[in-house]
Amino acid sequence: MLSEKQIPFQVTEIDLKNKPDWFLKISPYGKVPVLQHDDAVVYESAVINEYLDEVFPDVPMLADAPAERLHRLAQRGLGAALDLERGDAVQAVVDQDRVRDLRQQGKILPLSVIVDRLTDKHPGRILQVELENEHGRRVYEIQMILKGGILRTFHVDAHTGEILSTTLKED
Repeated sequence: MLSEKQIPFQVTEIDLKNKPDWFLKISPYGKVPVLQHDDAVVYESAVINEYLDEVFPDVPMLADAPAERLHRLAQRGLGAALDLERGDAVQAVVDQDRVRDLRQQGKILPLSVIVDRLTDKHPGRILQVELENEHGRRVYEIQMILKGGILRTFHVDAHTGEILSTTLKED
């Protein structure tokens, strides 16, 4: 995508069997590829593509319509549970049946409610959502691109919708 958008870039190859410490600091799961741009560090291919299309809109590469974005994500084989209630291309790395059960039991709020509350306070584009269990508390980790291409991660209590913490990706 970088070549297609005519964005200058430098490739740094990583020995995947012996990943350097500096790399593990920027790629928390040790995954490749990783994109460093200005103060943002973005990993996961699909998220990188979304970021590039958002920050460099002159040559759009990805569909803007929610249904087309869902189709694109599904074709990439992300194995993701998508929040179809909202219609956004939100990647949720969770077991879809388990999430449905938790919602029906009232243990977590629907993702659409969480996203609406979050985007009301922090307008931006959702890139990825993960549902995690942190110390017995279910927490949505929501990665967004805010105005100006700022990449921010929000940790939101899945039961109450309370924002527990935010992380600004600066390096």
